[in-house]
Amino acid sequence: MPRRHRMASDSAARIERLLSKAAERRANQSAAFSTTLQERLHRLDAEARRVQTEAGERHRQRPRETPPRKVPPMGEKPPTPPQQQRPSPTPPPPPPPPPAQRKAEQPKAPAPGDPTNLSNVERFFYDEEVRRRAKEERDRRRQTRQERSGEDAIRTAKKVWERMQRDVEAKWASYKPTQQQQQQQGHGRQSQTYSCSASASDKWATTPVRDLKALLRGLGVPDSTMLCMERGEIIALLEKKSADQAAKQERAGRQRAEEERNDRLRSKIVCEVDEWRKNRTLRWMLNSLNSAAPGQAPYLPANASFETVCKVYKRALLKIHPDKHIGTTLESWYRAEETFKAVNESFNQYKALHELRSYIKS
Repeated sequence: MPRRHRMASDSAARIERLLSKAAERRANQSAAFSTTLQERLHRLDAEARRVQTEAGERHRQRPRETPPRKVPPMGEKPPTPPQQQRPSPTPPPPPPPPPAQRKAEQPKAPAPGDPTNLSNVERFFYDEEVRRRAKEERDRRRQTRQERSGEDAIRTAKKVWERMQRDVEAKWASYKPTQQQQQQQGHGRQSQTYSCSASASDKWATTPVRDLKALLRGLGVPDSTMLCMERGEIIALLEKKSADQAAKQERAGRQRAEEERNDRLRSKIVCEVDEWRKNRTLRWMLNSLNSAAPGQAPYLPANASFETVCKVYKRALLKIHPDKHIGTTLESWYRAEETFKAVNESFNQYKALHELRSYIKS
């Protein structure tokens, strides 16, 4: 066996012996500690019982503090307890000294203007005077600030008013025609324009601004737009909105009249097409649409086959389809649409009848 192996095995055996000895020593120490602890607990328990027993014996053997009550024999009254003596009243305080003596005992008055040598009453009035003067100073400063802020507000309002007047004058000046425009329009046109503006201004001259704003509000103008507007601007905006409203109503009236006219035209065409197709067959309608006389190519005889009728029907659709009349007048488009509906309905009936006959024959 090599030497290093022997040294390793000896070291391992030595470590095992040391560990076993340490474990045995710990076991002995724990056993001794538990035994000592149990003995101490037993001693403490016995001492506590002994102390409790001695205390009970002392309590039983202590003398009674109150003597037993003596019961009087029959027929005798019990003795009355002795009355306790009341404490003597305290003597009244001595009377106050005379005024002369009090005045002599008062200290000397402090020097005027010296707050360190003041009595309580004088200190109170001195503090009140200081607070009153401080309040007057604060009020004076606050009033000065308010006056300055009021002057600043007035000055700012004047500047804003002047600026708004300049803006209004510039705006009204921009509305006036230039000399070249006056020459182009002529004297009559110019006088007419100014007379209209003057009449419009006279119309709203006596109306309060509140009513003008109410009219603008009714025309859909928000309050934020009218917040910083002058009377002239409000009147100009009211005239513009009124003109726009009148033009809008006029357009709506024209559109309504045109729709009514179109409805009347459509009703008239529907009546004419119904009269045209009344008690008529599909063959007669196709011959009339193709303008074919008997003996010509697109003419349909009474014994025409189903395939021939389909060919002539498709040829007629190329003439009366509504998409072919989009660029024409409204009357021709309505007539083509109603005729197309009538021919299509008649062809569907003819086709259904032909299919029914074919089914019956088969």
